[in-house]
Amino acid sequence: MERTDAGLFRVQDSPIQVKVGQTFTLALVIRAATGFVWSPIFAPSDLVLQRDTFEVPQGPIGGGGCQLLTFEAVRAGRFQIRLELRRSWEDRVLQTEGVDVIATQRPQQHRQGRGVDHDR
Repeated sequence: MERTDAGLFRVQDSPIQVKVGQTFTLALVIRAATGFVWSPIFAPSDLVLQRDTFEVPQGPIGGGGCQLLTFEAVRAGRFQIRLELRRSWEDRVLQTEGVDVIATQRPQQHRQGRGVDHDR
């Protein structure tokens, strides 16, 4: 069975290469207690956001964490996801990032059927 999850990536891993139908997850460093979170401001419709979750390690309150954005590639092509680090209640953007994604078609799987015996 072919893997449907291409894995976990960082912004520095750009360009990310996946197959159509695969999901991939971007791991982005955050400090959740500050209210700043990453928002995709431009993600082509060919990359569908499936999940937006947070992982906060145990430790002191206000420590860092990780925001996980999981996308699915639904069409082949080269795309860019633009991200902004901001608070939802402010207009100010603290940081922007861009991640290139290259989605390629999965190879066609040929099913070998049973041939018809015409000599019978």
